[in-house]
Amino acid sequence: MLASPFRQPARVCLRCLRTSRAFLRFSSTDGASSSPILSRLREDMKAAMRSKDQPTLAVVRSLLADITNLSKTASPIANDTHLRSLLLKKTSQAQAAAQEFRDAKREDLATKEDTSVQIMQRYVGEIEEVGGLVKDEEVKEVVQKTLAEWSEGKKDFGSVMKKVLGVFEGKMVEKSDVAKAVKDALASK
Repeated sequence: MLASPFRQPARVCLRCLRTSRAFLRFSSTDGASSSPILSRLREDMKAAMRSKDQPTLAVVRSLLADITNLSKTASPIANDTHLRSLLLKKTSQAQAAAQEFRDAKREDLATKEDTSVQIMQRYVGEIEEVGGLVKDEEVKEVVQKTLAEWSEGKKDFGSVMKKVLGVFEGKMVEKSDVAKAVKDALASK
């Protein structure tokens, strides 16, 4: 028997390929997270799965899906301030949906949305405890200091807001509180 000039390739063990280090994914969610609340959301999802708590599981899954989707955009959730704004937005949407369900005489769906609102407000409260919301007195102080440093020129609302919000970059501050403080300060000058 003569050797064939065309050798057949050696068989590859598919099971070996799937478990080799070259084919493993290294995208674990247990690593260092940018936010302790994000880690808490993941842990709460696992706990809700174990306890079969469907309302909490649905809300937490929805929040994690939104966070994942936002991570693929130009403005991802980078810190607790961004997460808080997402939670407040989702809370207001759920409250509006609950009101629409009440108007349509669907109390079952309205109570479901109210439950979602309560769960999300619990996380908003935790973020405010961890990060600390900037107090109104501090906002007014920064606005007064900014206006005092401002050169004698046009002190319009937009430019003052931009400068004041730049001072509070990365801190939890309500833009409506800043806007109110700036309007009051500009009206008094």
